[in-house]
Amino acid sequence: MIINNEYLLFFAGIILLIKGADWLIAGASSMGKKWGLSSFMIGMTIIAFGTSLPELIVSILSTIEGSEGIALGNIIGSNISNLLLILGISGMIFPMKLSQEVLRKDLVFSIYATILLLLVTMTLGIITPLMGVIFILLFFIFFYSRIKYSKREKFASNNNYNQIELKMIFLLILGSISLYIGGKFIVDSVIIISTTLKISDFVISATAIAIGTSLPELTTSLKALKLKKKNIALGNIVGSNIFNILWVLGFTAIINPITLSTSLAIDIGFLLGGSMIFFLSMFSWKKYYITRKKAILFIFIYLIYITFIILRG
Repeated sequence: MIINNEYLLFFAGIILLIKGADWLIAGASSMGKKWGLSSFMIGMTIIAFGTSLPELIVSILSTIEGSEGIALGNIIGSNISNLLLILGISGMIFPMKLSQEVLRKDLVFSIYATILLLLVTMTLGIITPLMGVIFILLFFIFFYSRIKYSKREKFASNNNYNQIELKMIFLLILGSISLYIGGKFIVDSVIIISTTLKISDFVISATAIAIGTSLPELTTSLKALKLKKKNIALGNIVGSNIFNILWVLGFTAIINPITLSTSLAIDIGFLLGGSMIFFLSMFSWKKYYITRKKAILFIFIYLIYITFIILRG
């Protein structure tokens, strides 16, 4: 059986993206612990940013090459995957109780960001560089509001930077290079694959790429839950979704305006609906818990979405 080069390029890109994110997270998390950041703030910022870098690289490269469907499919698909598939799998393996403050503030802010994207799609139909700046400013407002929460739980600060300083720098550089090469591989291969198979680049991005770029969130969350650090796990997922909409789309739009097709309203609406179902489920049945039954429900809803976009083509 002969595998075409574009498929090998695609899988190589996914692997490089995942490893690049891992290396960046390892280096940045070590710095965060030395600076005395809380576990939630490391999850919400350093780790969430690191696990969102694959989406950022793919989005920037795809818009530069004129394939906005890849960028949008990647962002929307990744957020749906994070919320329903990743938290669903995590909850099946490690049922968890969630912080009320995280649910009422962070998840709600994520829902607001989704509503904003839906409104922009249905009214303006484009994210201009100015809108991109507004998106980024909204992210920093959110980030600033969470600093107070992070002060409640701190690591002991370690000022002995010399011991692993070179290792941290090496991991950051290696991770950045891997992310760029992996992103380039994915964008180039998806353009070829979508043309060959005569399906939209959005479908490939919202399924294969979205799941691939969500793997760092899954591995990070499972590792955190195994160590009983649920704040890192949840902060990673919610933080990544906020990063994806406000930071990734905002930053990408500053480089190159992003045109939003009205058909995207269905996908964004599904993300909004999934977010609302997740939020409301946390206040019913077993309050504030992701039980195995709830986790199965989330995964089932995700499979419905995947089936829908594949049939839609």
